[in-house]
Amino acid sequence: MNTLTTNTHPIRSCIAGMLLSLCASTYAASTTATAQLQPEKSATSLVAADNTTQPAQLIEQIDGVYKKRFANGLVDGTSYTSENILEIVRIAEDAVYFKTHLEFYNGHSCAQNGVARFSGAGVFVFYAERDSSTDQQCRLQLEVSDKRVTIKDPDHSCQEYCGMRGSFDGATFERGARRPIRYMTLLKNSAEYKAAIKALETLENSDAP
Repeated sequence: MNTLTTNTHPIRSCIAGMLLSLCASTYAASTTATAQLQPEKSATSLVAADNTTQPAQLIEQIDGVYKKRFANGLVDGTSYTSENILEIVRIAEDAVYFKTHLEFYNGHSCAQNGVARFSGAGVFVFYAERDSSTDQQCRLQLEVSDKRVTIKDPDHSCQEYCGMRGSFDGATFERGARRPIRYMTLLKNSAEYKAAIKALETLENSDAP
């Protein structure tokens, strides 16, 4: 089970549990700067969100990194710029690895990562490890429309991964903001990614006849 980390100040450092993209700006500065000046295909040219027969094609059109910057502040009146991030990586014909970090007022945040599997109608579903002490299980959905990817917490079951002012439900990322992940080697060597792949392999082996 992931442990909750709540930011209490806008100054962030590259420590365990934070998104790799926050730590890779120096590693990929030159290529990232160029890529951000070249927008991806327009959202209208992408695979329709209601495409239920070709999840692999839909995944091909949404994998990458999404970033959204916005003005934020602390209760003492301090102002700063926050950044929400969503990473999506294809790991199977019908599944993606995702990692997201969302920021909220007064330094609070939400963070989660794992495998989300296609369930039809442009929706990928993630289940966290069940909490044996409460029998609760975090379930998130990545809902893909023609213009955006939206994170949903339909059962409000994932609040333990957020600070007091945070919530996954309704966080949106414009599909036109998608950029290629240029630190893929770093990402795939992370403990979070390796754990997700291991969990997927275990699940597939248990489903095998």
